[in-house]
Formats: sequence, C-alpha cells, structure tokens
Amino acid sequence: MKILYTLLAALMLCSFGASAQKFGHINSQVILQAMPEVAAATKQLEVLQTQSETQLKALGAEYDKLVAEYQNNAASAAPWSEAIRKNKETAILQLQQRVQDFQDDAQADIQKKTNELQAPIIKKLEDAIKAIAAENGYAYIFDTSPGTGVLFAQPSDDIAPMVRKKLGMQ
Repeated sequence: MKILYTLLAALMLCSFGASAQKFGHINSQVILQAMPEVAAATKQLEVLQTQSETQLKALGAEYDKLVAEYQNNAASAAPWSEAIRKNKETAILQLQQRVQDFQDDAQADIQKKTNELQAPIIKKLEDAIKAIAAENGYAYIFDTSPGTGVLFAQPSDDIAPMVRKKLGMQ
C-alpha cells in the first residue's frame, strides 16, 4: 500500500509534460480480499483472538468471584477484620490491574501478529503491481480503494485482471 501512496505523491509532484504516459488504476482492497493468503492469515488471527478471549474470561471470572466474596462479607453479620478487608481490597485491585494489563498486552500481540502476517501479503501485491507496470509501460498506477485519497481521475486502465493473473488468481 505504501508504494501506491508514494506513486500518488510522485504524480502530484511531477508535471504532466508528456501526454503519452500510460496510467492505470486498481482497487487494492478488492485484490487483497481475494488473495488466499489473507484467508489463512485471518484464521491465524482468529485463533489468537480466541485464545486471548478465553484467558480474559478466566481472569474475569476470578475477578468476579473475589468481588462477590468481598461484597457478601461486607453485607454479613460478621464482617472481616480491617486487616483482612484491606488484604482483600488489595487483591481485587491487583487482579483488576492484571486484567487491564492482559487486555493491553493481548491487543498489542494481535496488532503485532496482524502486521507480521500482512507485510508479506502486501509486498506480494506491490511486487505484482510493479511487475505489471514495468511489463506494460505504465507511468503511474493509482489505488482507487476507498480512503486512499483519489477523488477524481481521468479514465485509465484497470490493471486488476493483470494483477490477478500475475498472482495466480482467477
């Protein structure tokens, strides 16, 4: 994706002196969603997400148990001594912090794994686009995916079929 943004920026900085230049476009998001590697990466991320959720549920259950025990004792006729009550409050606060730390760490791990899995897929797509550009004499190829900043473009060649073929997709 970065190369596509770089190409767009280069277009903005260059003048259009030669009108014989070839321009192409591609909706990279459509191609990415169709790549089999994306489905495999998604499955890996779902497994990691499920593992994190299972661990978080276990920590949540432990937390709920401690809080319920504390609340039940506070409502009882024979409440804990001050020392025990403070100890229980400390345990609850520490567990609450562990839950928060786990959530933060799990989210960071999932983001890291996402980036790790996406990088080679995106590079493969970028390499295919570069190869198509070189093979077919394109000066610029624009990404028309939503949110990429292309608000208007003159008619150009859609290189998606060539990229699909280059990637072995039909």
